[in-house]
Amino acid sequence: AGFNLVRFDYPGTTPLLGWNLSTRTALFVDALPEGEPARPVLIAARNDSLVNGESHSAVMYIWPARPEVEHAVGLHGSDLDRYMVRLNLRLIAGNPFDYRLAVGGAAAGYVLPATTDKASGGTRLGQAAFGMAHVAVLAGFIAQAFGMVGLYVARRLGAEIRGPFATADTRRVWLMGSALIVHTAIVSTTVEMGNPRYRTPTDPLILLVVAGGLWTVWSALRVRVVPRRPVPSPIHDA
Repeated sequence: AGFNLVRFDYPGTTPLLGWNLSTRTALFVDALPEGEPARPVLIAARNDSLVNGESHSAVMYIWPARPEVEHAVGLHGSDLDRYMVRLNLRLIAGNPFDYRLAVGGAAAGYVLPATTDKASGGTRLGQAAFGMAHVAVLAGFIAQAFGMVGLYVARRLGAEIRGPFATADTRRVWLMGSALIVHTAIVSTTVEMGNPRYRTPTDPLILLVVAGGLWTVWSALRVRVVPRRPVPSPIHDA
């Protein structure tokens, strides 16, 4: 962000933030004020994408419309990028529930399988098997997340947790992997359309966290600690 500020006069990690946010505000871009110069261009491009676009969802309507937006507002380069950030942030601030609905829909799609012919073998049986495996991994991720959080809470309350969880390296690896998974999911759904392919780079991490988390929780739960009986003192025996 600092390099971009000095070199390109843009204080961010990517100049596309404002354009990416347009994927979240597509369905309520009509809420822009009448005097907004980009409003008619954005509405026309959104409506055309709804009817003629490949997905009929208009989530990607902004990319073909960039030259028209540039011409309508009379800005270029980083000035235009900052303008789009301000425009979409105003839209989101004025329509928080519509934005939340867009993010919720993206989150629901984000956790679905990123199916291709290579993943499913191009057959219905392959698709069914891939889908069931995906559901199993998703269920395992949710189960281990609740289990690991429970172990952290129990540890904070003074319980002695045995097994892999007792090792600091195990806890660090799980926290780092989970943080990367959650961070990718948040960015992919709050700023972008949440396509499942955005999740696939983290799929190896997800498998690692699921396998390690379930094993850690199971190891902690199957250890039964039996309280030791107090040893009588010689005075008590006498």
